[in-house]
Amino acid sequence: MEEKKNIPQDLEPIQVSTKINASIDAVWNAITSPSLLKQWFAAIDTDELRDGDTFRFLELFGEDQMLHECLILEMEAPNNFRHTWAYPDLSQASSTVNWDLEKDGDQTEVIVTQESIHHLAVDLPELTPDRLIGFWETSLNRNLKKFLER
Repeated sequence: MEEKKNIPQDLEPIQVSTKINASIDAVWNAITSPSLLKQWFAAIDTDELRDGDTFRFLELFGEDQMLHECLILEMEAPNNFRHTWAYPDLSQASSTVNWDLEKDGDQTEVIVTQESIHHLAVDLPELTPDRLIGFWETSLNRNLKKFLER
């Protein structure tokens, strides 16, 4: 395989992973159940997540709230949850977020990959690759892990 050289950082997918002391089913429920999502991630606008559905949530960006819109592309319990990630008030473009879960003994490895972030093409410091990596690291390592390991 040929090595990729001189590829701008925002064209490469970003990936963050962590191991959580919880069963794969508990992690799956935490990332796909709206009632649990609001306890560690965000309050989404639906009571159930299904393939092909869209869900929305607000996130605080500085003093403003930013609408996120996600179309569910794939749900394969308990291993893969895949959805788009868009900011419809700012752009028609979207990226794709993959949640991959792997059982590792008594733990579950959670790997989040966000692809095509360059399509977001929004000139906001909150949407740089480094800031998105920080967002996912906080979401996984502090919020989800703390929620499930309490």
